[in-house]
Amino acid sequence: MERAMVTGFSKSFFLPLCVALLCRCVAAEFDPRLPACTPSSQHSTVLNYFMHDDLDSRPVATAITVVPGVSPLNGGVNPNAFGAIAIFDDSITEGPSVSSKELGRARGFYMFDLMLGSGVGLEFQYTVAFGNGSAFPGSTLSYKGYDKIDDVVREISVVGGTGELRMARGWAVIYTQSLNTTNGGAAILNVTSYLYYGCDAQGTLVSSSTKTSPLLGIVSLLATLSSMIFLQAAV
Repeated sequence: MERAMVTGFSKSFFLPLCVALLCRCVAAEFDPRLPACTPSSQHSTVLNYFMHDDLDSRPVATAITVVPGVSPLNGGVNPNAFGAIAIFDDSITEGPSVSSKELGRARGFYMFDLMLGSGVGLEFQYTVAFGNGSAFPGSTLSYKGYDKIDDVVREISVVGGTGELRMARGWAVIYTQSLNTTNGGAAILNVTSYLYYGCDAQGTLVSSSTKTSPLLGIVSLLATLSSMIFLQAAV
C-alpha cells in the first residue's frame, strides 16, 4: 500500500514537472526578447579609410612575418611566398597621409595562399577597432576575404561588428594607394566599406532587461495550472 502511494505520488509529481519544463522550452523558443533583424530595421552607411601597412620595415614595421614561405616548394622555387603568414597592427587614417587624422587600428593577419599562377594572393582577415577620432568610437568591424594584391580593385566581405556596428554585414572595396617594396614592403590601402548594421530602429539589439514576453507569462501560468490539476487528481 505504501509502495503504491509512493509510486502514485512520483508519477503525479513527475508528469507535471515534465509539462512545466516543456512549456518553458516552448516559451524560450518563441521569446520575442531574442533579437531578430530584418533589412528594414537596419541602418546603412559607407565608410572610407586608409590603412598603412609596413611589412618587416624595421624599425617602423607595423606588420611582421611570423611564418616564412615554404622553401623549397614541391622541390622548386616559391615565387609567390606561398605559406607565409604576417600579423599586423596598422594605423587607419582619414586621408592617405600617415599624418592625417587617425580613426583607429586595424589588427589581423594575411596568409600568402597563391601557389600557382603569377602575382601575390592573400587570405586577408582583420578587425578595425575605431577610436575617438571616428564616427563609431569604441565599435569594431571585422573583415574576411581573398586579396589578389596585383589587381587594381579587390573586394572582401564584412562579416560582423560590435558596439554601434553590431550585426554588421556588407563588403569592402580595396585599392592600393601606394606600394614601396624597398626594405620590406610599405603599402597604403584605400578601403571603402558598404555596410548594413543594427537591429532595431535605434540600431541596437533589443535588451532582455527592458522588454518582457507576454507569451512567456501565459505559458508559465499554464504550466502552473497543469501542475495543480495533476496534483489535485492524485490526491
